[in-house]
Amino acid sequence: MKRLMLVGAAFVLIAGPADAQLRPNTPPVLQPPPQQRTDFNAIVDRFQSTYTARNRPRMVVFWNRDFSDNVATTYEDQSSSVTRSKGGETETNETVNTQTGQSSLRELDTAREEQTQNRSRTVVVGPQQRSANLNETVEWRLETAFTNLLLAGSVRLVDRATIIRTSDGAISSTARPNLQAIETSSIKGKADLILEVLMSRDARSPTQFSYRVDVKSVDTGEIISRFVTTAMPRDAGQSYYVAGQNGFTRQTAPVSVEDVANELALEIMERLTAAWQRG
Repeated sequence: MKRLMLVGAAFVLIAGPADAQLRPNTPPVLQPPPQQRTDFNAIVDRFQSTYTARNRPRMVVFWNRDFSDNVATTYEDQSSSVTRSKGGETETNETVNTQTGQSSLRELDTAREEQTQNRSRTVVVGPQQRSANLNETVEWRLETAFTNLLLAGSVRLVDRATIIRTSDGAISSTARPNLQAIETSSIKGKADLILEVLMSRDARSPTQFSYRVDVKSVDTGEIISRFVTTAMPRDAGQSYYVAGQNGFTRQTAPVSVEDVANELALEIMERLTAAWQRG
């Protein structure tokens, strides 16, 4: 039985006991054949043809971010107070002997200093960027490979952050802007489709993650495609044999973060192609 585990920046396919490993420091007799992968070009070409027939609608990507039904931003005022104190005592004893007796003087000086620092802030309450529970570099690679394959398919991608920051609502916003309203007005006129990709840990998934994908029309709210996938590359687990000092051993190529991202993008292209061809 084989299972994928996330190790560092790659999803590595762990082989069972029957799969021998190539011995280290052994000169290869035969070079392994090139790894066979799904024919990306055929899938991308079919998508490009259908996408072009639809006048290449612009897509804004919500990467692991919900496009929720919240229409107003909720704010919460928070305050904190920190008091630091320090103190000390100084004691002075003085004794004077005279002809008539002894005189003593004891002085006790107590000093205390306190410093109080007050802090206040306003925070946004409500759904924000979802946590992927991934190493930041791994998530960068995942999102970058996903985006690059869409760009290779000639998709017109619109950056969410850019259209929000450059919108009139953001420029003239108050101290407590309605972020949802600004986001909505920014998308209108600058994007035709919302591509929402959410990821969640899934112990039943070979890659330990599952993805929910929604493609929706900005103008009508129509759901063009919705599906859940593990984004497991369809040609994962392919094996080849390598000659070692004790004969041939079977090796299985690991599945990388980029493989998973490419599979996710390919599945989106296939689903959209099918949906648009249905009319």
